[in-house]
Amino acid sequence: MTRLPESRTPAFLCLLATLACPCAGADSGLAAPSSVFAQLGGNRDAGTATGGVTWDWALSHETRWGRVAGYWEAAFGRWRAERANGADAAWVLQLGVTPVLRLEPQGGEGRWFVEGGIGLNYLNPLYQEGDRQRFTTRLNFGSHLAVGRRFGAVPAHHEVALRLQHFSNAGIRHPNPGANFVQLRYSYRF
Repeated sequence: MTRLPESRTPAFLCLLATLACPCAGADSGLAAPSSVFAQLGGNRDAGTATGGVTWDWALSHETRWGRVAGYWEAAFGRWRAERANGADAAWVLQLGVTPVLRLEPQGGEGRWFVEGGIGLNYLNPLYQEGDRQRFTTRLNFGSHLAVGRRFGAVPAHHEVALRLQHFSNAGIRHPNPGANFVQLRYSYRF
């Protein structure tokens, strides 16, 4: 199997994601996205900036706690991590796809929500923050828990969410230091 040169891997993955992305519109027979988002966050040693699109699932279910629904998320991000020597910074590319479950509690008129998801993320180059161990795999899992609120006229087109996100390779290869981030997301729903 032929491997792409390391410098061309991110460009190839971006091209592949663009071709596979069902945001081409109704004319192509593929579903248009439900929302776009921008997200900023970080931790003590790193900062993140992420953007992306989501596609709502057609299925939802009413429970005694509220309405459960879901969506697919495609994300493109850049991470900036301080090196251990403090002299320079490393920039990391993040590409991710995540299925997300959302609960809109009863009585909240669909305005408040909690959600969680676990998806696959490609990070290049291998991520390292501060003096911690470097990640040992480029393919990692990203899991998050979030609380948020929709606002604006009905239907509410705007969302703000506070997210706690963890990235690691789930023990596929060691060391597996993982990284945790606090992130603030703004979404515009179509």
